[in-house]
Amino acid sequence: MWAQVFRITFLPALFLLTACGEPPEPENQNAGQTFPNAEIPAVIRDQVDALSTTVCDSAEGLKTNITTFLNSPNPETLSEARAQWRQAHQSYARLMVAYNLAEREPPHIEEDRDTQDAFPMLSGYLDRVPGYPRSGIVYSEVPLTPDFLRSEHQSTDFLYLTLGFHPLETMLWGSADQGTEERAKLYVQKESVAEDKVDSHARRAELLRLIAHRLSRDARVHCPAAGLETLMRDLTLLADNKALARQAIARALETLIEPRLSAWQNNPGGEDRNGMPVWHAPFAKTDFTEMASQVDALQTRWLTALMPDAREAESDNTLENRFSALAERLNQHADAGNNQTVDGITLTRDELNVLIAALSPPPQLEESAQSNVPADQVNTKEQALGPLDSEESRE
Repeated sequence: MWAQVFRITFLPALFLLTACGEPPEPENQNAGQTFPNAEIPAVIRDQVDALSTTVCDSAEGLKTNITTFLNSPNPETLSEARAQWRQAHQSYARLMVAYNLAEREPPHIEEDRDTQDAFPMLSGYLDRVPGYPRSGIVYSEVPLTPDFLRSEHQSTDFLYLTLGFHPLETMLWGSADQGTEERAKLYVQKESVAEDKVDSHARRAELLRLIAHRLSRDARVHCPAAGLETLMRDLTLLADNKALARQAIARALETLIEPRLSAWQNNPGGEDRNGMPVWHAPFAKTDFTEMASQVDALQTRWLTALMPDAREAESDNTLENRFSALAERLNQHADAGNNQTVDGITLTRDELNVLIAALSPPPQLEESAQSNVPADQVNTKEQALGPLDSEESRE
């Protein structure tokens, strides 16, 4: 079981941590980089603006819903906060499609440390889990401050998460066997607590509040117009070359969707051999819904934006059908929840591979596409890990 991975011996190390000063805002990795003097098409500017604005608005909405829940902890306000988490995380996943297409590292990922969507995590590291009723930071005496959360996040282990979507997910859902009523009660403030006891309810609420506020702040890195200009220009380079655009869309499918389906095919029960979840969101269980949403973004937003004449060609109409078929299969997996099968995942991977093959140009066209890219743009951008990086990819 996942909980068995956690050991109380992890917690003493927390007392050794000291706070540090506020770090500078993430530097734009593209500062000083020159781009062809090309006009950014309105369709690309509109797509990126819409995606980034939705991310910032939904993260702010999540903070608001969590504040409402903490002010009045009950099943209804908890359910609303959970629903907003799902919306905010899906918005983030759709924006990561744009970064992936542009082969641009998202600005919040530095040295493989992701402050917004790192996973997996040890849930017992933050709060109680079955078998360990007084475990995690909630039951410790470490100070709950923004500085502590920032310095502790992935400090000594990639599984130690204190920032981003998935610590929030853990704090909102608790564990798989907790219903909304039971979980909400753990946030109701106690009238009094013995001096030798930890006020776990107060600490749990404060931890949730701090993480939500930090995520709302961190999400703003995606929203300034100046910060998105280089992303738009990278996407414009793709729009100028249909073959290159097809390659980029195929690569997005290979990096965003294929690894997840492969993990599920190898572990249809939902856990790997180390007892860690295959789910990217093990409590919210939004993986397949979000994969379907990313496929939809590629089809409805980027296929049109990067290849505006796509619907006029018979071959590209076939692409649209393939995209729709893949999204439909992913939604079927979403409906199945924990009841995934090897055969079902295999059929979906087959559908994905057919779509990737249809997008991939013959070798001679691929060479032609690369030859049309400005020299300073070839092999200079690292591929974005996006929201789907794994421990294996970091090693």
